[in-house]
Amino acid sequence: MKRHILYKHFAVSWSNFILTAMTIYLFLGMPLAMRQHGWSGAEIGMFQLAGLPVLLKFFMGAPIERFAFKQANYFKWSLLLSVGVAIGLFLLSRADIEHVSFSQVFFATILTSVFATWLDIPVNALAIRLLDEKEQLRNGVLRSSVAALASIVGGGIMIFVYSDYGWQAPIYVFMFALILSLILLFLLEKQEKNVGSTSVYSMKKKGGLSLLKGYFHQPDKRWWHLILVFYFPFIGCAWLFLKPTLLDFGVSLDDIAWLATLGGIVAAIASFSYAVVLKRLPGRGLLLSASVFNIIALYIMLSLTMALPERWQLITAVVVLAIALGLSSGVIMGIMMTQCRQQHEAFDYSLQSSLFALSRMLVPALAGVLLDKLGYQGLYGGLLVGAVAVTMVTFLMLRSSPHHLMSNASQ
Repeated sequence: MKRHILYKHFAVSWSNFILTAMTIYLFLGMPLAMRQHGWSGAEIGMFQLAGLPVLLKFFMGAPIERFAFKQANYFKWSLLLSVGVAIGLFLLSRADIEHVSFSQVFFATILTSVFATWLDIPVNALAIRLLDEKEQLRNGVLRSSVAALASIVGGGIMIFVYSDYGWQAPIYVFMFALILSLILLFLLEKQEKNVGSTSVYSMKKKGGLSLLKGYFHQPDKRWWHLILVFYFPFIGCAWLFLKPTLLDFGVSLDDIAWLATLGGIVAAIASFSYAVVLKRLPGRGLLLSASVFNIIALYIMLSLTMALPERWQLITAVVVLAIALGLSSGVIMGIMMTQCRQQHEAFDYSLQSSLFALSRMLVPALAGVLLDKLGYQGLYGGLLVGAVAVTMVTFLMLRSSPHHLMSNASQ
């Protein structure tokens, strides 16, 4: 891979890594600190509402297109929104949970969350604009890999940093990493200036409703919308319920932490490995293969609920589930990058991200009902049925339009 292409991947991946690790720490790491200092379950539950901006992401893409800078639009928006993230982090550093009220922490967190969610759009739109189709797919796969690593940092390492150095230490780490991210993106600024600056400026005339209609009126994207919404949530939901499952199997908290860390590393390696061998196995090739692998992983989890599993069986199940998670998230995020219309990268990416996030929230809610009513067999059985249905849809899509997912829209 050429050095300048490698640098583009690194700069964007670093930004994605920091934003993901920061978000995970805000909504998984900080609640642990809150509980440690006696905050109620209701307060911790209400605190999770600060993550709702991710569902409104498609609203955030339209202003980036409508109020575009004449040159280096995506970089300048990244710079502007990074200031908002920095302000939110600064306020959060002053909102030590030992001394302030819930409202102060919640306000600082939701401010940070809004700008971090918004910042994700121009960063990845910049990657889409500067990379060709194959490299767009690779960058999406790399994003899945760094997301898995970010979960280890945001949900693990930063908790140790907080424990050893206090409330402000993790926040300062994220501030420094954000500055480094901007420096890396700045070096891409000249490249963005040379890509369609005139047509970008003319997009100011298009409103959000026009962009929305244009996206959904693409006749060749109907299959893709089904895949985008339903492909990942079933295997993602199984990963979400993995820790409660292990706990109810009698696995100790220390062993659960170890297994979860192992799974995160395996998922990251699975995504990264696919990014390396992308040339030999294009996105449409892995789409069906990974879907079948999801069925195998969910069947293994279902089998474990039918008898008391041994330790090696638990480790095997976690590894297989992690591989399925890494491959599925990698291929779906990779293809998502290629499905954005030229000159509308920010809006199309933000809209797809919102649809993806919405399904990831709805499926676990329904799965929780299955767990309460039918137990773990009902839970994993339901997820397995969903995965089989997705595989059938994927097969039909690839059979009817095998080359559709690997051709950039140009409308």
